[in-house]
Amino acid sequence: MYESVTERLNMFGYEIQEGDEPKIIYSIGLITENIRNFCNINGDLPEKLKYYSVDKICGDFLKTKLMTGNLSFEDIDFDAPTVQSITEGDTSVTYAVGASDSEAQKMTKFIDSLNATDKNILYRFRRFEW
Repeated sequence: MYESVTERLNMFGYEIQEGDEPKIIYSIGLITENIRNFCNINGDLPEKLKYYSVDKICGDFLKTKLMTGNLSFEDIDFDAPTVQSITEGDTSVTYAVGASDSEAQKMTKFIDSLNATDKNILYRFRRFEW
C-alpha cells in the first residue's frame, strides 16, 4: 500500500521528503481502519477498494501536511486551466482562466477533492454485524 500511495503522490508532483514515511504509514493505518470499521471488514480490504483507499490516504496525508504548515505549493502546477463548465448540446467547454483563488485555496480544494470520494463505493462492501 505504501508504494501505491507514494506513486500517487508523485503523480501530483509531490516528492517524498525525509520524515514523510511515518506520516504516510499513519495515514494508511487510519484510513484503512476507518474503511474496515465502516464496512465491518475484519481482514484485508478488498482489491476493488484499492484506488478509493489510496486517494483517501493521500488526501489525509496532504491535509495533515497543510494544517501543520509543512506543505509547499511549488511542486504542483496550479496555473493549468481547469474546466469551469461543460455543455453537451452542440458541445461547449469553458475553462476557468484567471481564477482568483490563492495557492492555499487551490491546494485546499485539491485536497478536498481527494477526500470527497463517494461513500456509495463503500456501501457495496458493507457487511451487517449481528
